[in-house]
Amino acid sequence: MKRKILIAFLAAGTVLGFGTGVHSLHHHRQSHDRMAQRLSRVCVDSALAARDGGDELLAATAPTGRHAHFARVEREVRYRCAAEGRRHRR
Repeated sequence: MKRKILIAFLAAGTVLGFGTGVHSLHHHRQSHDRMAQRLSRVCVDSALAARDGGDELLAATAPTGRHAHFARVEREVRYRCAAEGRRHRR
């Protein structure tokens, strides 16, 4: 009897573990897609603003805490895309 219960618990743990892993992968993929979409939008806006001569989008923002890394990445993308927009100003 103990063996059957142990097998049932181990099987349930295996199924739940795989389910959690699949859910985590799905969540990471959606998060990655949202970040790529946001950075693309930031890049296009910055390049168009720099091409038209407006640099107000390049204002430095420095949030702290959990989103500080993403803010630094976004700021770097903004600067690079603005430089590319200035390069193609013609």
